[in-house]
Amino acid sequence: LDFTTEKKRSEERSPRKRQHRTARTEGRRRDDKQGMRATTARRKIRGRGAPGRASESAASSGPSAHPSAPSLLLASLAISGAAVAGASSADRGGGDTSYDRYPSYPPYCSTPDEMRSRSVPPLLDASTYFDHGIGKTRLVQVVPIIRHGARTPWSDRMECWDGYWQDPETGVWDCDLTTIMSPPSPPFVSDVEVNPEDVNDPTKARAGDDAMFLFEKRYDALHRPPELSNAMNGTCMTGQLLLRGYEQEMTNGRHLRDAYVKDGTNKNNMAAMDERIRLFDLTEEVGMGDDETDGDDGVPPAPRVPRPYEPPNLYYRVDDEQRTLMSGEILLRGLFGDFLRDHAESLGEDPMIITHTADYHHDVLAPRSNICPRVEDLWLDAEESKELVAYNETEEVKTLRKMMVDTMGRDFSGNVVDCLMTSICTDRPLPDVISDYGNASSEKESEYAEKYGSNRFERLINFEVETETFHHRYNDAAYSKLGIGPLWHEILRQIRPVVDPQRPPKDGEVPVEEPAKLALFSGHDSTLHPLLASLGGEVFDGRWAPYASMLIIEIHEITGKTDVKVDHFPSNHAFRLLFNGRALTSKMDGCQDDLDLCDVSVLFKQVEPFAILDRDCTSTRLDEDRGPGALEEAEKLLSSSGGILLALLTVVASAVAGGLAVYVYLMKSLPFTDGARRVAYAGTPSLTELTLTEEDNQTDGFENDEHVGGGVSRDKDSDGELI
Repeated sequence: LDFTTEKKRSEERSPRKRQHRTARTEGRRRDDKQGMRATTARRKIRGRGAPGRASESAASSGPSAHPSAPSLLLASLAISGAAVAGASSADRGGGDTSYDRYPSYPPYCSTPDEMRSRSVPPLLDASTYFDHGIGKTRLVQVVPIIRHGARTPWSDRMECWDGYWQDPETGVWDCDLTTIMSPPSPPFVSDVEVNPEDVNDPTKARAGDDAMFLFEKRYDALHRPPELSNAMNGTCMTGQLLLRGYEQEMTNGRHLRDAYVKDGTNKNNMAAMDERIRLFDLTEEVGMGDDETDGDDGVPPAPRVPRPYEPPNLYYRVDDEQRTLMSGEILLRGLFGDFLRDHAESLGEDPMIITHTADYHHDVLAPRSNICPRVEDLWLDAEESKELVAYNETEEVKTLRKMMVDTMGRDFSGNVVDCLMTSICTDRPLPDVISDYGNASSEKESEYAEKYGSNRFERLINFEVETETFHHRYNDAAYSKLGIGPLWHEILRQIRPVVDPQRPPKDGEVPVEEPAKLALFSGHDSTLHPLLASLGGEVFDGRWAPYASMLIIEIHEITGKTDVKVDHFPSNHAFRLLFNGRALTSKMDGCQDDLDLCDVSVLFKQVEPFAILDRDCTSTRLDEDRGPGALEEAEKLLSSSGGILLALLTVVASAVAGGLAVYVYLMKSLPFTDGARRVAYAGTPSLTELTLTEEDNQTDGFENDEHVGGGVSRDKDSDGELI
């Protein structure tokens, strides 16, 4: 394939669109550079800047921080609108946000129209609640749990159709990925080494500000195929948030702004018109006062009112992945961006938002069999259930598997969702046989329809969605409840003090110092699926959570009641459950069918039994696999001369195999071959063959976005998606 010729043809087909896209990209580049220069200039004028503070770059000019002082800090992972030169459509993932290849797109893609439809719905009219005992309410807490936005494939070892990785239109992912990092100043580091509690002290952090400077990290060192290249054959990371994902999470932030924030600028937003749904009022004076110095005449000043992005107003929890970190940061920018920017200008320093995270493979934002082995048992129970076995033997499933093998070279079930959705959602081509979404048709449509039926794309997706989400729902959601229990524990730690501030902590329970008004959790589809499934069979409909999905738990205080015979709200607090713009509260057992509010005791009753840290994680299957007397048999074997020789030979064979695996991994080729990579560039690039290795189906944590058993991929993340 001649990239140059193909690019020229593309320009000839649509010169106006190409010209517009280039102008838009260049304009964004200019804006980004100007934003960075302005940020740098502002710091020079101030002559100071708090250590550990961050500045956004590229696609987002404006303050955002992901602090963890005093270590070197990840600031904001930003994606600009430009892509490195390559295939004519290779930039569709990293820099282009248009949707114009297909007649329509699945809801999974979260197109701009789809995202606009997910705004927070208003509360029912106040009179609706009178007959149920509610006279007046006020919103006291909001807990959004989001899935990250659109991303690149989770791994270069992901098997899709034949030729997927060899085709530059599907196998090359280019992004201008920029990370701005800020080292803390030496005086601050010295102080924190002696007094670790000062790490979050904003006053101490200003010491030695003149030592402030920034580093820009670019993901381009290996962009020299075929000798050196990144896993995505370009400048994108595996599983990286794309510009489409950036825009999706900005929309989520704006939805929260419109629903919960009265800012004085938009009198028609929901928070301005209905005080029942107002969480923040930015028209009030915040950040005023100073509780660290004396006031005039020795009278202590009033304590400073926390800003909405400061504790205890905000709690931001995320796992340590680029796409989840950045998704949450972008949402907060959409929610508080102008407020943060105004404060930066007026205070002479960039605001800082604390990010709470943990080691990825030990985190609990998705079920992980490496920290709870019994999770794997429950997954396999569903995999071997008579229901799922019977489903996999249906004629529909057999037809779809045969279609994959006959027309696409292999049965890639387990990767279907990721292969198809990362392609169609970034306007990349699909194999002819499944390029029929939205009534698109091919020249062979009649032949395909006769052999495999119609709606093949949608049917193939539905097949994998059914097999994947079945595990979350099986046996009263046993897998979901055990796997996501610790996350529910974290969520309830934020909610309980709001509902019952006098409740003493249970044994071993660590209470929060002060609950957040807004507790944001940023995770994966493997976060949302078990959360929804654990709330009951009617709540989770088995559909895959699209990019940038958002589950919201609202907590309302009932401040006035009406006289009714039956009080449905004995706790004087209610919750509302929302998912992607729809109220799901009435689908929970114990909630009223005609209301969107429900007594918070119903939520506690449903979740508390498994919202625990001390789980029973003992794997009975591992014990069964070992079998009785296995250890004794091994000792007996090693005590014999033949056993010792066998052990030595095993060690040698393992060393040779390990060395070969390392060589193949590093060199991307087998020994004594020409070392060809998936895509070779030499003047006009040509394509070369590559034998894909099977995905290492580890079960010790989600290495990517999916957790699936048997024939379905499992532990693929780094977006547990199915992270």
